[in-house]
Amino acid sequence: MKTEASKRPIPIDPFVAEDPLAWYRTAKYTRAVDYIFATDAPRAGKKPGKQPVWLSKVMTYQIQPAAKRVGITKHIGWHTFRHTYTTLLHANGEDIKTIQELLRHSNYKVTADHVHRSRHSHEERSANKACEDDSPAEQAGGGKTSVRRVMFSYRTLSNPR
Repeated sequence: MKTEASKRPIPIDPFVAEDPLAWYRTAKYTRAVDYIFATDAPRAGKKPGKQPVWLSKVMTYQIQPAAKRVGITKHIGWHTFRHTYTTLLHANGEDIKTIQELLRHSNYKVTADHVHRSRHSHEERSANKACEDDSPAEQAGGGKTSVRRVMFSYRTLSNPR
């Protein structure tokens, strides 16, 4: 069930808004009641412009292939963008209340959990990067693995799920 907060308009930077606005100016369906990314596929029937494109198709045929072309091998879904947005907001110093409002979370705890997970994910990546340096222990053969095991063990023991 969607909350009132989830129905409010989302603030967007004018620079970021320029791409959808440029698309809208050249789109086939430009009435106020039309979707920005509308379909005229046969499934729209007599309502072209009033049916959105299928986001699963956009993900499958546009975004995932583009990610592979630039070397991203992890699975990407629409929720990945929300997690990235959360991480960027937090990294730029936004407080949790502002992040909650921008993500349209009705519950502060949900936002705090997202921020907590993104922070730990960042710490883990930093630890892994540190392990990849050419340290004397690694050159001797084994420093990399043992440091990662210690980090994993520490995180598992201190944050049981």
